[in-house]
Amino acid sequence: MKKFLLLLITLSSICYAEFSNDDFAIQLPQANKAVAQGGPQVAIFFLPPMDNFQANVNVQKQAFKGTMEQYKSISLGQFEKMKFTLVKESLLNGVLTVEYTGNMQNRDFHWYVKATKKGDSVYLVTGVAPQRTWQYQGDTLKSSVDSFKLK
Repeated sequence: MKKFLLLLITLSSICYAEFSNDDFAIQLPQANKAVAQGGPQVAIFFLPPMDNFQANVNVQKQAFKGTMEQYKSISLGQFEKMKFTLVKESLLNGVLTVEYTGNMQNRDFHWYVKATKKGDSVYLVTGVAPQRTWQYQGDTLKSSVDSFKLK
């Protein structure tokens, strides 16, 4: 999974991803840059369904010219507005790490997030699972999020 995540994020040209445990290869889709309306979602990876939800890790590239302190302040304000519960947060060496829980659409979720700034963008990597399955999936999601590296 780590190998595939790095491949998908770091390669901008057409490439093939090799899956050692699934015995197949697939060409990654490439948007036509001339007509595509680039959105912030860069990639998303799913775990098998559990409790009627597919826990996932997603990567977003968000335009942001401010500092990571400002990004942290805005993010924590949004969590407060949404009435989410902060489990822990830290801002070390320019990387914001936040773990929080909350209710969306009448379901309790658990999130683990890392945000890293490069230029005028923040790369936001988020792992999410239902609170009820976090004990089974949380370590896998956190490990994937923690593996993200900018080049």
